[in-house]
Amino acid sequence: MSLGKDVHSYSNFDEVIITHIYPRLVVDFQRRIIHGYVDLSVERKVADAKLLRLDTRGLSIERVHAKSTEAALPWTVPKYHAHLGSCLEIDISSIKDQSFVVQIHYATSRTLSGGIQWFAPVQTAGKQHPFVYTQFEAILARSMIPCQDTPAVKAPYTIEVTCPDPLVVACSGTQVGSAERVDLYEDGKHWLRYTFDQKMPIPAYLIAMACGAIQRKAMGPRTGVWAELPPLEAAAYEYAGTEEFLDTASKIAGIP
Repeated sequence: MSLGKDVHSYSNFDEVIITHIYPRLVVDFQRRIIHGYVDLSVERKVADAKLLRLDTRGLSIERVHAKSTEAALPWTVPKYHAHLGSCLEIDISSIKDQSFVVQIHYATSRTLSGGIQWFAPVQTAGKQHPFVYTQFEAILARSMIPCQDTPAVKAPYTIEVTCPDPLVVACSGTQVGSAERVDLYEDGKHWLRYTFDQKMPIPAYLIAMACGAIQRKAMGPRTGVWAELPPLEAAAYEYAGTEEFLDTASKIAGIP
């Protein structure tokens, strides 16, 4: 499989481009994986484009279908590359619309998800709960979401993350409402579902998620810091000037 216009991406964004990303994911600390599905809103840039090529890294793809009809879409994942992962190639020739949504069900890998960092309770400040966070720069968004993992593609995203109660989720977007209590399995355990929305089109590597016994401390109307309770005040002190930085940048750029 040859690379695309970006030599670090398999994606054919010059033919088909992602316009919105909507993952709905479950954090499984016991297995150290994240599983669920993602809705990718895509648009043909070439009218007769027949393939959608996405970047993945260690993802177990379960099924792929067109969301509007739920018709299965043929897909293949060629040989894995140690640095670039694999190309998820989806046959979209049966879809005649120029804009449509592809839904992909999958799970991450315990060993190949370099962009997802897991911590046991003993490794945290509080020592009571596990913790996980993501760091996707530069090309590791593909280890959690099948996507066009290149800065040439910028898209807004919405994300739903479900985690064990009483843990908290933070993402690189604005939280929508409060956490919703859900019962995923018939095991008596409670789960919490968090939703975040990022309206600004961003490259995939800026998608971020953290989950653990964390809290937020506001430092201004637009800024705040997330951390476990023991180091929360120290973290807020470290980043106390962030709101001032934003004010200065807004004045320089002329953007409120």
